[in-house]
Amino acid sequence: MATLFGADMPTFAGEVTESVEAERMHLWQERVDEINWELFDRGTEAYTWYALEEMVKAAQHAELLDGAPHGNIAKGFAEAAVKAELGESPSAIASVDFKAIREEMEVPFQKSVFFLANAKRGAAATWLTTK
Repeated sequence: MATLFGADMPTFAGEVTESVEAERMHLWQERVDEINWELFDRGTEAYTWYALEEMVKAAQHAELLDGAPHGNIAKGFAEAAVKAELGESPSAIASVDFKAIREEMEVPFQKSVFFLANAKRGAAATWLTTK
């Protein structure tokens, strides 16, 4: 009936193209959802590490590390963080002591962050908002 009013007649190639496009969109959306969660995991990890670096650097600047039980370790970590920011090769040893702390802090942070994907399916924009 639609062809009587000027609609194109369905063709085999058109039907195949439509089917392939639908499957491609389905696979694309699955991949976008997977990548969004990977970004969430890596983003919370990176943000926790960044917060730890900034906290230790601020403590060093405020001279709170002098006389602290692990003050020397924290000073080494702060120096390594500054080197990394400047593009220099930081000491891997300085980061080892703080890796366990970051991992410990990361879990509660992930629980307090809400991941909100954009309402438009397949959109690249995602937002992180805290509770």
